[in-house]
Amino acid sequence: MIRVARYARYSGDNQNIASIEDQFRICREHAERELWKVVGTYHDAAISGASVILRPGAQALLQDAQRGKFEVVLAEALDRVSRDQADVAPERCLKISTAILSACRCLSKDDISNSIRALAQRLENLR
Repeated sequence: MIRVARYARYSGDNQNIASIEDQFRICREHAERELWKVVGTYHDAAISGASVILRPGAQALLQDAQRGKFEVVLAEALDRVSRDQADVAPERCLKISTAILSACRCLSKDDISNSIRALAQRLENLR
């Protein structure tokens, strides 16, 4: 079973803590449809998405990803993880052996399978 971490964030402009709960609900529903196991939940409230450096939730997420606690980070949208696209680029994700997926973006089974295969290959190469 694929292990998933949920991540949610709001920056404060016209949003509040309910936004995080809504994002978690969307991610939970997506994980349930895919039969994935949610093993971690991370969030940052009222913090800009411009950088992951100053966000404690994002830092904890990255540390746990590097420890191999999950294979996939699931967020409502990629900009919830970071507004800097380099932070969510596939090559960076593979360096920490994690795929980042958006719960709102329609991903085909092939997209997910290809991401997981690439991740598995990267893990095999590290051994």
